[in-house]
Amino acid sequence: MRVGNKRLLVQLGFFILFNAAFLGAPLLPLFVPVLECFSMPYKTTLCNYGILQRNLSFDWAVVPVIPLASIAMVLLFGSLVGRALCGWACPLGFSQDVVSSVMRFIKVQQKELSQKLHFMLSSIKYIMLFVTLAIVSSVGIAHVMNVILGKKYAFSLGICGKAPYCLICPVPVLFVTLPSLAASIFYGSPVPQLPITFYIALVAFVIFLIASIATKRSWCRYVCPLGAMMGLFNRFSLLHIKKKPNMCTTFCRGHQKECSKNCPMGVQVQRTQDPSSTVDCIMCYECAEACKNKAVEYKLG
Repeated sequence: MRVGNKRLLVQLGFFILFNAAFLGAPLLPLFVPVLECFSMPYKTTLCNYGILQRNLSFDWAVVPVIPLASIAMVLLFGSLVGRALCGWACPLGFSQDVVSSVMRFIKVQQKELSQKLHFMLSSIKYIMLFVTLAIVSSVGIAHVMNVILGKKYAFSLGICGKAPYCLICPVPVLFVTLPSLAASIFYGSPVPQLPITFYIALVAFVIFLIASIATKRSWCRYVCPLGAMMGLFNRFSLLHIKKKPNMCTTFCRGHQKECSKNCPMGVQVQRTQDPSSTVDCIMCYECAEACKNKAVEYKLG
């Protein structure tokens, strides 16, 4: 079985684990750095980035956890595995890999953007990270300076002042709203009135779907602020993907580039001895499987 299919099974297992409340599993005080929405009905874990936004904006009433514990979880997972959870556990990453598998099954080739355009678009996720954290931090600072002023400022911004990224995150539309609407239509129940925020998220979801069909892992590559944040730990994490110097030949690096062909994140694997040190690597191991010389492997430390 190819590594991509094994990874899909692991991702499915994590998805079931993260949403196992229907089996009687309790909500755990575990804030995993994956996009697991608060509104998912059977969740057993919480979205770390959602908690982080609410912690920084002093919206602690919604999240019954120790304030800023989300930062500790980012540091813990980042120092251990870097951005590996994006490749092996994130529900949104799983959905994009399913799309890629379907495209491969129907023999439709997904496009690879030029390196210039790829690097230009890659900056979007860092802008998204900066903007979302700047907004919620400003609300938190206002709250520290004056509680009443902070509450008024947060109220004026609405959900954007508590968790701005959640406005455009495709997860609640994909895993909550659309299934609920489909169930309502199927069972003949009245369709509930939807807030304006749903239509904002729906536009983002349509963009996500089109981009995922066109390019592998497009949301992870170019938009996801959580991925941008976790990618900063790749260089320093315990888990790495490295090449064996005595087996990775100059000819292969310069001409064949087989290790880069299947990378869902567009990493130029042939250009570095430690591919996992790049901020975009999700440690999916596709490069290792593609290497005929078996020169790419997981390393600890």
